Amino acid sequence: MRTSCQSTLFRYSLIALATLAATGVYAQSSVQIYGVVDARINSIKTDNNGTLTRLDNSGAASSRLGFRGTEDLGGGLKAKFVLEMGMNNDTGAGQNTTANNTNMGQNLSVGSGSWKAGQTVDASTYRTQGNTPSSSGLGGLQGLTFGRQAFVGLEGGFGEVRLGRDYAPTFWNLSVYDPFGTNGVGQSHNISLGTMHPVGAFIAPPGSAAPGVRSSNAINYFTPTMNGFQANAMYGFSEQRTNCLGVNTVGATDSVANGCDAQKGDGEYMGIRLMYNQGPLSLSAATGKTKYANKLTAEARAIMVQEVGINNGPAQIGNVPFMGDYTAMNIGASYDFGVAKAMFQYGTQKRAAYTNTGYDAAGAIVDTAVVAQTLKHTGLGVAVPMGATTLKASYNWGSRNSTTAGAADLKANQLAVGANYALSKRTQLYATYSTLTAKNGATAALATVSNASSTTQSKKSSGYDIGLSHSF
Repeated sequence: MRTSCQSTLFRYSLIALATLAATGVYAQSSVQIYGVVDARINSIKTDNNGTLTRLDNSGAASSRLGFRGTEDLGGGLKAKFVLEMGMNNDTGAGQNTTANNTNMGQNLSVGSGSWKAGQTVDASTYRTQGNTPSSSGLGGLQGLTFGRQAFVGLEGGFGEVRLGRDYAPTFWNLSVYDPFGTNGVGQSHNISLGTMHPVGAFIAPPGSAAPGVRSSNAINYFTPTMNGFQANAMYGFSEQRTNCLGVNTVGATDSVANGCDAQKGDGEYMGIRLMYNQGPLSLSAATGKTKYANKLTAEARAIMVQEVGINNGPAQIGNVPFMGDYTAMNIGASYDFGVAKAMFQYGTQKRAAYTNTGYDAAGAIVDTAVVAQTLKHTGLGVAVPMGATTLKASYNWGSRNSTTAGAADLKANQLAVGANYALSKRTQLYATYSTLTAKNGATAALATVSNASSTTQSKKSSGYDIGLSHSF
């Protein structure tokens, strides 16, 4: 009897221990579903195209749905992941993303066929075609894609390493030091990343209408925080066989596999950010560079030379678009006085000179130099908490040199005021009003960066947001 009881007790003990062990393992792991649903009435008035009023999203915070998780690996080491998608809750559609760091799509389209050095080229077979973005990734317009963040990483005493798509170091100073963040008609991005931008929608990362925000295919490293100091460094792979006619010298019909004389690193991103956060004071500085293909390769030029005068070459061959390297540098600071939080940001964004290649009316090859452009932007902001209400105001201004020699610099300035009212820790009402003025050829466009608003370009624009934002 004793043996039977002992055996039964032993079996029950094993079951209990196994249950406890399993419970311990699961307790060390966690997965969370989180997000933001933000809806607003948005109205934008321009001086030349009337007023557009609509129900939109993401006026105070970007609407999103995400999954994040951690696993305790022991010894202070944790595994973690984040998968986060943007969404347009006013229509139910997902937000588009990009497959790589560049929207230039420097892969130059060609037809099938083969070409050998010294041979005559059929222009109907090989065309140095214009810019067809290879990484615009419009799948998000049809369904939800993890375009905001998608990474897996490890965190420990060494800091944190993330692999995948994440925010670029050069983005944060243009966001955290703005009382309106990255959203709505009041955001500083209307100037710093707006229509005066020296690269515009072709900038990388991320190669969309929201330039300089994220990088794909990246290794992102954060140091541990020591006495308030922390550093962040990122490298984004190019992953493109770029600026390439894919000419095959062995006679096969594969237009990509052989003979490709590409410019190395088109779409490659490198950035670093240094931060100090201690008590009421926050300081930060960042710099980053994205490489672009900036001239025609020798192999591509050889084909263009062959095609001059053959089969209406100039009619068959379009211009080859390029872009100069993009470099961003910015600093930011804030100080919380208790009764008010003051914010400051300053940045420069430069697109280097580059050369476009095409044909003139007579069919001759023509190289056109494009001068470098630099945008300088300054922003001042303040947030004043008053119980459940937070009052906000900001003033931003910027200038960019013209591509026309001797012309005045393009200039723009923006004034924004607003208020948030917290209904709870996770739900708020908000209202924002902003006015933007441009001159010397600049364009006034409100909230075209993160929310793609759309009235025709103008010299003066004003608008408001009234909305409700809920996080979970």
